[in-house]
Amino acid sequence: MNLNIKILKKGDTVISVLPYEGSVAIAVKRKSGHVEIILISKNSDGLPEISSTWTIGEGDNEIEVRDGDVRISTF
Repeated sequence: MNLNIKILKKGDTVISVLPYEGSVAIAVKRKSGHVEIILISKNSDGLPEISSTWTIGEGDNEIEVRDGDVRISTF
């Protein structure tokens, strides 16, 4: 099976690809300077899918979690 993972936009760079808790973590530096950690896991059919995305950017040492309309922040 050959996979074509289309997560890059013009100006983006892959920093690393590592195994992470049964998934694959791909670190992408975006053209804007932010870094995204994209976790790819296998679904129940054994096909790869993006399970979550972590964005690392500027801020005051806080973490914000969004799931639909719910937003949780730490201070």
